[in-house]
Amino acid sequence: MLGFDQFTNPLIRNDCQWNSLGNEAARADVGPTFYYARMAALAYIVLDVNDLEKEAAFWSQLLEVEVAGKVAQYVILKPQAESGIRLSLQQVDEPKQGKNRMHVDFHVTDLAAATERAVELGATQMDEHRWPTFMWRVFQDPEGNEFCIATQLEEAEPTGG
Repeated sequence: MLGFDQFTNPLIRNDCQWNSLGNEAARADVGPTFYYARMAALAYIVLDVNDLEKEAAFWSQLLEVEVAGKVAQYVILKPQAESGIRLSLQQVDEPKQGKNRMHVDFHVTDLAAATERAVELGATQMDEHRWPTFMWRVFQDPEGNEFCIATQLEEAEPTGG
């Protein structure tokens, strides 16, 4: 049985303790102490989908994680070790309409390889953006949910004449 309490472990900090409102408490002189998120810790990002099984296969393969479990109309993916944040999919009846009000960004070291992988899995590349030292591509998953894959550029490319 999955439960939220599995994902609320505090972070360790050696110099002070933070209370639940994020205010620094007295320094503890007895080794590591703990601090917590100010109001709440980001644990899940939930994505509405129509085809739960198809979208679970897409996202688990894209993120290279396993399905942690399925409960009613939800599929919960295991977190990537780097972030601890879990992507959860919720099956809904209504189709996606319009642009997402929120999307997720993924950072990679090899944008070309990540793009190829995403497209192989069923994503569609929609756009590409570039800043002097940062580049990202906008995709849609098989149901049209937007997400971005980004990378840091080694050095600024020349601009202008």
